[in-house]
Amino acid sequence: MCSTANDQQAQRARLFLRWFNGYEQRQRYLIKAVEVKGDDIRKDYVALIIQRTNPQLDEIVARYDSEIAMFNEFKP
Repeated sequence: MCSTANDQQAQRARLFLRWFNGYEQRQRYLIKAVEVKGDDIRKDYVALIIQRTNPQLDEIVARYDSEIAMFNEFKP
């Protein structure tokens, strides 16, 4: 989760993804970065990073997607 200090979370998320995508071992990892609705107009940015060889990859990704959907469903 990106820090929300100074309302710079969107910039932090972009910089992190740029850094991650430049990482030479990125093919070994799955990254799922999403925007989550925060309070009022604030948006939060969270990411899941997991090795693609993890035997529970599908279950972990499904749970992550479910949790993100739950957070976004109940926000206006």
